Amino acid sequence: MKTFAYIVSPLTMKQLKSYIPLARLLPDFLINPFLKNCVPFKSSSFKKIKSIQDNEISGFTIVCPILTRRLGDDSELNTVLEALRLAKRNGADIIGLNGYAAELADKKYFSVTKKAELPVTSGNAFTAWALFEQAYRVSKAKGAALNKIALAVIGATSTVGYLTARKLSTYATKIIICDHDKEKLAKLKEIILHLNPIEIIIETDPESAVRSADLVVNAGEDRIARALLKKNTLIVEGAYVSVPGLKDPVPADLAEVMLLALDDKLVNYSLGETINIDKLEEIADIAVQHGFEVWAPDAPVL
Repeated sequence: MKTFAYIVSPLTMKQLKSYIPLARLLPDFLINPFLKNCVPFKSSSFKKIKSIQDNEISGFTIVCPILTRRLGDDSELNTVLEALRLAKRNGADIIGLNGYAAELADKKYFSVTKKAELPVTSGNAFTAWALFEQAYRVSKAKGAALNKIALAVIGATSTVGYLTARKLSTYATKIIICDHDKEKLAKLKEIILHLNPIEIIIETDPESAVRSADLVVNAGEDRIARALLKKNTLIVEGAYVSVPGLKDPVPADLAEVMLLALDDKLVNYSLGETINIDKLEEIADIAVQHGFEVWAPDAPVL
């Protein structure tokens, strides 16, 4: 039976305090000094998850206590590497990364793959697939075919946003890609148009992007205020997956490392800032084989 580790790291102060209860006692200005003396630690466990093929895995969570977003800071990379080593010492066969740890590992791909002694994934492929499938299912359930409406992808230059926009472009005729980096948006537009000659609009203001969209896919970190949307605009926000035997859906990045462990596919999968778009279909097929389903409460399974 394979064992996976899921390394979580906070993107917000609220998440940090949910992972580290002691941090709730500290004022916010003392959090970063506190984290400098805090090392990765093992948290909760996952007991025997069984797929519909009767494959079994177990797993555990490691909290990686970093909060600042200094992607060039070696001390933060060293904290992630220490979390990877802790995962190995506790018997993991493959490691999934969440939040800032995943973002940092994607940015520092060569450092992580060189120093990590186990295969690592950030879960971006299944997260992007989950956003795409939700968009497809919700639009179909509401009678709004993707090729008849204007789509907006928020956070389009992130790895997940890039993959999601690429996948949606094979169905849509008009996509608004939105993020803060206009140069990266221009490169994404060029890539999409090379593959699918559809209407692509670049937008750096999320409010403007969502106001002109019929369906909004949020691949960014911030929630979208419903008041900004047109009447009857559809929205896809959050990527969760139903897992056999578990009561509640889990984040798609966690589901990905579970699937790789169940399928004995112990490789660096979704890692780095450039991920092959074909991995979306591949991880989706693996999910079907093991009975995992993208969670879309507003739309039935097709």
